[in-house]
Amino acid sequence: MNLYFDLDGTLIDSSLAAIKATQHTFQTLFGLQIDKSAIIDRMGIPIEVTFVDFGKGRVNAENLQDVIATFRSTYANVAPDSIRSVPGIEEIADTIEQISAACAIVTSKKTIVAERDLKSVNLHFFSKVIVGSDKVTSYKPDPDPLIVARHELGARKSAEIMIGDADVDMQMGKAAGVKTIGVTWGSHSADRLTNAGADKIAEAPRMLAEMLREIE
Repeated sequence: MNLYFDLDGTLIDSSLAAIKATQHTFQTLFGLQIDKSAIIDRMGIPIEVTFVDFGKGRVNAENLQDVIATFRSTYANVAPDSIRSVPGIEEIADTIEQISAACAIVTSKKTIVAERDLKSVNLHFFSKVIVGSDKVTSYKPDPDPLIVARHELGARKSAEIMIGDADVDMQMGKAAGVKTIGVTWGSHSADRLTNAGADKIAEAPRMLAEMLREIE
């Protein structure tokens, strides 16, 4: 079995760090107030895309990289005190080992940032294969990130499952032709995940672990 996990909102809770860094960036550079609900709603989509939208015409090709650099610098400063693992997620790691599944992270973050965040919350188990936005040409919900992860894991397994908390995760999984499980402890509701194509919904890590054991 190949398992593809989203990172933020699925394995780790980085919402507070993302909110702090985004709000600081747009307030400092443009005097704009970005509501936290808007930030949470767009989590899972690369900042290269969302920041143009948040900028309301003030973020463009000329200054986008400077905006991103400010965000990443701020994020790195606030992350150590703002990121935690999702409670109970260690059980998922135990289940993956028990069923001998191959596991990859498919995230909209840069690969090196994802590696740093995983290590900061001691989820080293999940850091063996990480496909960040720097490894793909098209972002979620395009299937490209999952296809790259499949290649890095090796041979395609009989069962493949994409697991995430956002609609773009479900849409990406469907576009790549794999089963999808939406988790409700992150950004989006069960209804939104179902409408985006989730085959199953897990409301807690323990429920997700049980689903994976049943599929195996």
